[in-house]
Amino acid sequence: MGEERHARRLVRAVDTNVLVRFIARDDPGQTVVAEQMLVGGAFIPLTVLLETASVLRSNYQCSPGDVAAALSVILALPGVVVPEPEMVRWAIGRSAKGAQIADMIHIATSRHQAAFATFDHGVARAAGPDSPVPVETLR
Repeated sequence: MGEERHARRLVRAVDTNVLVRFIARDDPGQTVVAEQMLVGGAFIPLTVLLETASVLRSNYQCSPGDVAAALSVILALPGVVVPEPEMVRWAIGRSAKGAQIADMIHIATSRHQAAFATFDHGVARAAGPDSPVPVETLR
């Protein structure tokens, strides 16, 4: 494992508060540090993306479109790495159109499965025709 870690460039993973400081810019000192951290290269776990979206919606009253735009800016930074970047971008794009980002990330990361099953009838509509996996609505 140690050899594998040295074979690829490793960056630090960041917490939700780093992303929130970068987006909200409500603490000048921490905003500078967050910018340096992200521009210098950072790994963002999917759970951090989800929590960031939740914090922005609940604590900062951001609209789904504003959340999607903010996350897209972060993902566009050259040193930022996320798991399954194409699928994350798809999920963010769907959330910009009103879908729940958590549902879309669940679907996106299930793309190698037969289907994504849910009792929520709105999830299939929200995922749209380009869903990476069929969404099955249970009864």
